[in-house]
Amino acid sequence: MATPEQLEEEAAAKAMKPKPDPFEQDARREIRSYHAESPEEREARQEKNRQEAKDIREASTVFYPGTTSHRVSLRDKLIASSIGKNVRFDLQRGPAVKGKLVDVDLEMGNCTLQGPERSPPSLMFVQFRHIVRLEIYPD
Repeated sequence: MATPEQLEEEAAAKAMKPKPDPFEQDARREIRSYHAESPEEREARQEKNRQEAKDIREASTVFYPGTTSHRVSLRDKLIASSIGKNVRFDLQRGPAVKGKLVDVDLEMGNCTLQGPERSPPSLMFVQFRHIVRLEIYPD
């Protein structure tokens, strides 16, 4: 049976022992798995990663007639696909805006909303960079 002094010494020795760094453990595991795979497997994995990156780049690129390509985020594409639907945008500053999405200009990065049915109907112009959150409502 261990005496209280021995238990305290063991606890102190345990506390003094350096704890393994989880990031270092992950890095070591990654290196071991990298060296464990064959060159063919490694090349196949790298090719798959390159193809995924290429697909993502192509998905976020829109070509305009007579111009160079323009990078468009997937969020902007979602907004552009919602023309004619009722939307609500929470903006960085000011109140949220609600209305029917009338027009989207991806090249300029803005859109036009038609406000509630009033006379005369109001139009609001919103720049994508000011949108913090968006909601799209079914028709």
